[in-house]
Amino acid sequence: MNGVEYSGGNKKLKIALCAVNTRYSQSAAALDYLSGYLYKYLDFKNISRGLYELKTFEFNLGDTHEFVTRTLCSHGADIYCFSIYIWNRDFIKKVISFIRSAFPEALTLAGGPEAISVCRGDVEAMCGAEYAISGEGEISFARFVELAVDAVRTGGERWTMDAERLMHIDGIAHSPAGGGFRYSSEPAVVGDLDSLPSIFVKEGGPDARGGRNFVYLETSRGCPNHCHYCLSSLKPKSGPAVRYFSLERVFADIDRIMNDLKIDKVRVIDRTFNDDPERALAIFRYIASRARPDTLFQFEISPYKFTGPIVDFLKNLDRRCFQFEIGVQSFNRKALDSVGRVNSEPKAAETAVEEPAGGAGTGRAGDMLDILINETKVNIHADLMYGLPGDNYDDCVNSFDTLLKKMPDSVQFWQLKLLRGTRLRENASKMGLVYDPNPPYAVIKTPSISVLEMFRLQKLGRYLDIIYNHGHLKLSVRALFNLSARPSEFFFQLIEFFERNGIAETAISRQNLFSYVRRFAEEKVRPASEAKYSVLLDCLRFDFIAGESKRFSLPDFLKPEKMRRDQGLFGYIQDSVLRPDSAVKLSRAFSLFRFDNDIVEAASGTELFADGSGFGLNAAEPSRRGAYMAVRHVANADGTFGSRRYWFNDPGDFLALDYFYCADKNGRFPPAEGDFDGACYRAFLEGFPARVEKYIGYGIVVSQNKSRQERAND
Repeated sequence: MNGVEYSGGNKKLKIALCAVNTRYSQSAAALDYLSGYLYKYLDFKNISRGLYELKTFEFNLGDTHEFVTRTLCSHGADIYCFSIYIWNRDFIKKVISFIRSAFPEALTLAGGPEAISVCRGDVEAMCGAEYAISGEGEISFARFVELAVDAVRTGGERWTMDAERLMHIDGIAHSPAGGGFRYSSEPAVVGDLDSLPSIFVKEGGPDARGGRNFVYLETSRGCPNHCHYCLSSLKPKSGPAVRYFSLERVFADIDRIMNDLKIDKVRVIDRTFNDDPERALAIFRYIASRARPDTLFQFEISPYKFTGPIVDFLKNLDRRCFQFEIGVQSFNRKALDSVGRVNSEPKAAETAVEEPAGGAGTGRAGDMLDILINETKVNIHADLMYGLPGDNYDDCVNSFDTLLKKMPDSVQFWQLKLLRGTRLRENASKMGLVYDPNPPYAVIKTPSISVLEMFRLQKLGRYLDIIYNHGHLKLSVRALFNLSARPSEFFFQLIEFFERNGIAETAISRQNLFSYVRRFAEEKVRPASEAKYSVLLDCLRFDFIAGESKRFSLPDFLKPEKMRRDQGLFGYIQDSVLRPDSAVKLSRAFSLFRFDNDIVEAASGTELFADGSGFGLNAAEPSRRGAYMAVRHVANADGTFGSRRYWFNDPGDFLALDYFYCADKNGRFPPAEGDFDGACYRAFLEGFPARVEKYIGYGIVVSQNKSRQERAND
C-alpha cells in the first residue's frame, strides 16, 4: 500500500463522531444523517458490524476543553470526526490539536460548513485535522470508513489508509503530518436524497438522543439563489442546484414527527422552502391537516416566491402552526445587487404581489411582509444585514426603520459575515471590505461604513434583541414606537439613557428591564404628556402580567399610584376582598388588576385605544376611561403553568367576574334568581354582559379561611 502507517491498537475499528453545539438545547442533525447512512452503506457492502464501532458525542460550548478531550480520548477511538461551524471552530481546533499531540496514531477528520472551502485549496479550513470532507458528507464519510475498516481487516494491529483509493472519494482532502496537501476540487453532493435513511427511524427509537423540544426536518437541499455571502451559493458543476426528497418521504417523516415525538417546534432547514410554490403548498396543507395545536413548523421562505394560492391558504388558516424566517437583508436595491441577489424577484405575473409603479415603496418583499403580518396567523421572523457593500450607514438605518414599522414578531439585525469559501470573502480586498479574521468573520468596515458607524449599528442590533425580540414588551413597544418619528430614534434615545445611567446591556433580568423602561418613560415621556405616560405605564403593566404564568404581584414601580374604589361591582369586590375584617377572600387561583386607561383593544392587537384615539407625537390626549382584568392561574396537564385573562370595562354593567365567586360576610351565595346586591356575582365564560342564573363554584375561600366548593350547575 501507498500510505501512512497508524497504530490502531486493536482489530475492531472505533469511530468517534463528535458535535459541539452552542448550547445543550441545540441538536446536531448531521450526526443522525452520517450514522444512519453509514450503517445502511456498510450493511449493503456486507461489512459486519463486529468489525467497527461507531459512537456519537454531543457537547456544547459551555463544556470545558478538559472535559471534552478527556471524554473523547477515554473512548480510545481510531478515528475522531468533527462537524465544524463558525461557532465551534476555535474550540474544535484546540481539541484536534490535543488529540494529534496525545495520540498521533489516531486519524482526525473534519467536516461541516467550515470545511467547505478545502475544495478550493484552503488548508486552514481543515482546522488542523489530517483529513476533511467538503460538502454533503454522508456517502463520502461511509466510503472513508469502508476504506479504514478494510485497512484494519487486512493490516491488523498496524494498518494503513490507501492514499490513492482515498483520493477517489468525493470532497476529500488530505493534509498529512509530514507535509503536502491534496484535495478534491468539487464538494460532495448527494444526488438521490431518498437514499438517505430517515433520521426519524433509528435503532434506538425515534427519540433515541432525546432531551430536546424540537427536531430538524429536510425536504430539499441546495438553493436557487447566488448570494455572494452564503455558502449555499456554491453550486455543483453537474446536476440541479436544488434537489428534493420525494413528497412521499416528506409526508412519512411528518407523520413520524406527529405520531411518535412530543416536541414544540419542527425546524425545516431547506434554504428556500418555497422555491417550488406548488410543492410548498402541498406540504403546508399536509402539515395543517395533521399538526398538533402546540407544534410550530418553522421555514426559511423567500418573500418573492409567494403565489396567490399560497397566500389564500395562509389567510384562511385559522391557527398558528407556521413560522416564516424571511431574509429581507436590505430595502436598498443597490445593496442587494452588490451581493448577487439580482434575480431575487421573479416576474410579477408569477407572484401574489405586483411590482409598485416606478419601483416605489418597499417592493414585493415589503408588500408581502405587510400581507403576512396583518392578514395571516403566521409568526414572522425577518432578517436584515448591515455592512453590505452597496449600503451606507443611513441606508442600514432606513432599512431598520422600514422593517420595524411593519412590526413582525421578531427581527434579526445581522452584521455581514464573510464566510470561508464565499465569493464575497474571496473578493473582500478588491471591494475594500475589512473583516475580523476570527470567527464569525464579521465585517469591520466598508468603503461607505466606518468602524464607529459599525459599532453604532451593532448597538442597535443588541438593543433590538433586548427590547423587541425577547417579547417581554410587545404592547409597550408599540406605544414607544408611536412616540418617536422613527423606531431607530427611540432605540438610540434608549441606548443613550442606558449608557448615561451605567446600565449594562448584558444579563438584564425581566423585572429590571421593566424598571429601566419605566424610568426612561418617566424621563422622556412624562414631561411632554402625563396622560400618555399613564397609558404607557398601563402597557407596561399589561406586558408584565402577560409574561407571568404562576401567581405573582406587580412590582411596586408598576402599581397605580392610587388604588381608587370604584362604584358598582369592582368597588364591591375590592371592598369585600381587601377589607381587613372581611370574611370574603379571593381564591389564590385568581389575581385582580386595575388599569387607569382603556387599553383593551390595544391588548387584543387592534387599535391602541378602544375609543380610537391615537398615541403619536401629534395625537390628541387619550381617553382616561379605566379597564379591569381578572387573571385565572392554571396548572396544565404537562406540569407547566399558564393563565387566562378576562377583561371588562364597565364594572356596574356586570353581575360578576369570570371563574370566581364573591360571597357576603356570612358566606352566603345567591339563589338562582333575585337581588344580587351584596351577594355572589359571576360572569360566565362567553357572551358578557349578561344576567347569570346558573352558578359553578371554583373554590372561593370564605369565613375562617375554609375552602368551599359549590356543586356544579346548581
